[in-house]
Amino acid sequence: MSSFLPVLHVNDSIIEGLRPVNPRSVSTKAGRLSMRGLLEGEEVKVFEAFNEEHANFLFHFMGKNDRYKNYFPRLLLQYEKFIVCQWVPGRQLRLNKFRRVFGLARPVLGRYLEFNAEFFDLLHREACPDQVGFDYIYDFVLPRFEGWAAESQDRSGQISSIYSSLKTFESVYRKAFLSHPDLTPNNVVFETDDHIRIIDNELLGRCRFPFMDELNSLNALFLSQREIEQNAFFLKRIATHTLQLLRQGYEADMLNVWLMRKIGSYYAMADNHKIEQLLTLNPLEAERHLHVWNLLRRIVRLP
Repeated sequence: MSSFLPVLHVNDSIIEGLRPVNPRSVSTKAGRLSMRGLLEGEEVKVFEAFNEEHANFLFHFMGKNDRYKNYFPRLLLQYEKFIVCQWVPGRQLRLNKFRRVFGLARPVLGRYLEFNAEFFDLLHREACPDQVGFDYIYDFVLPRFEGWAAESQDRSGQISSIYSSLKTFESVYRKAFLSHPDLTPNNVVFETDDHIRIIDNELLGRCRFPFMDELNSLNALFLSQREIEQNAFFLKRIATHTLQLLRQGYEADMLNVWLMRKIGSYYAMADNHKIEQLLTLNPLEAERHLHVWNLLRRIVRLP
């Protein structure tokens, strides 16, 4: 693959008119290349996997596994750690805390939550192969957190508590699961009113802790109490592992692992102020200031 933009040469193919998917950056929050361009007149996306082994896994899992092909864009090319896939046309579901300004039809929200629950049901039951090339916790979340921890020895007590919770879940979950920690409304497209595809898959891989997929997905939902009640069935399915761990008394450990993820994210953005805000709260206050924990509380209370 050539490094000269705005043209890329992939094997014998030429991708022209390359530009960032996000106009503000050529890379994603995970630091990976994400571009769009034209391949023989067809609009495509070019994205970077964690390494070549990860790209091999993604290309075969997303493109050649009959159970999953309809969930993802059509894959076209792979070269080293880069993948070229179709650019999926359709309507994006921008579901965020401002969404009520624009309005959102109830059937659309319900269909998205149903899709999310179905996908996690399928993915978390799938046998995880040995050769995946990317682990969400150990290749992504933990290295970011360790970068902050190395500079924050004055927080040794909280750091030790988080590492202890990590060890706890390593004992709870003896095997790795297939994982998609980035399944959020902003990362899907409605091709039709009923057919949805996941368009951002750079973090698809493996993870020992399936509840992290669920927390990441729930964290992107800003729902009224009425919407929670109307979609109780699908919300409970999305949070299957999380709700089970809450019932078993692992809430404090889950909160610690979630804090690890949040701290690493803020550290990567050099936002030490938000880290300090989180860590100066006592655990009960931290829960109230973490959106996903507020949502979990309301889901737990559902009949």
